[in-house]
Amino acid sequence: MPKYFEGDRPLPFETLRITPEQITEQQLANIFADRESATICVTFNGFDESCLGYVFNIRKTNAQFQVLNITMEVELTATSAGRLADVIHHVSGIRFVEEVHTAFQNSRNNIGASMTHVY
Repeated sequence: MPKYFEGDRPLPFETLRITPEQITEQQLANIFADRESATICVTFNGFDESCLGYVFNIRKTNAQFQVLNITMEVELTATSAGRLADVIHHVSGIRFVEEVHTAFQNSRNNIGASMTHVY
């Protein structure tokens, strides 16, 4: 079991390792066509085999995708597989996405309000 933050901690969902090239709207739609949740680990060339890379805990609810933190609280809800791809691209540093950046900035700037954002 790979290290997950401090100590050994099991990942919450089935783990899928993908590369940046595999993060597309269609690929994410395919992943969630037959499962309701997944822990997606984005790894890059040169990463050690034991490295999880960027970890996204995702649960599909209807046509939306909830991105959860390690305590299983919803941080963001993506309204489509395309928007989920944008979030993964932005957070993992593959591609800057202005709308995702703005969504996170707006959440951060609303101190005391719910940090959950719909994008």
